[in-house]
Amino acid sequence: MEVMKKHLLIIALLTLTVTINAQSIFGAKAGLNVSSLTKVDNVSARVRPLIGFYGIYQITDIYALQAEILYSWQGANCNIEQELGNKYAKVSIDYLKIPVLFKYNVWDKLSVDAGISFNLLMSAKESYGSDSYGIKGLNGLDISVPLSVSYVLWSKVDLSMRYDISLSDMNWGSRRGIYNTNLSISVGYRF
Repeated sequence: MEVMKKHLLIIALLTLTVTINAQSIFGAKAGLNVSSLTKVDNVSARVRPLIGFYGIYQITDIYALQAEILYSWQGANCNIEQELGNKYAKVSIDYLKIPVLFKYNVWDKLSVDAGISFNLLMSAKESYGSDSYGIKGLNGLDISVPLSVSYVLWSKVDLSMRYDISLSDMNWGSRRGIYNTNLSISVGYRF
């Protein structure tokens, strides 16, 4: 799995390098995730940050490709029933996300985007009050389909709202069928 992570990171860096050197735009972005987990009882969304870099290669006036490298803090809030009673847990799942998006410019400053994202698991833990435990055995690669709407607010500032549809089961212990859900809102600054 470590070799796969390194290969995906190299591919992402090469993609961004090609994008940066061509007729392109590149920048940095930051935003908020509203994330949760499917098929887990008593779960609610958790708001956490995201940061990263992106490059846009303009193919034509209407079509473009966008590659990104994002560090995305995700997770959920859970109320877990155990033998000793209910416990409130915060689940933190952090990913290095490498999305590649196809952009269709609907109007001059508005685009709809779709693509694929390779999300490398960086950290996973459960926290109960001040106690924190690592989550072992999770799927190290989450593949998702990002769908987004982007708007260029000013020449150097853009806004984006994205929903990631996870295709990969997390394989959390004996639990199967648990997927990430994530809605993100971000602001990008173009260099």
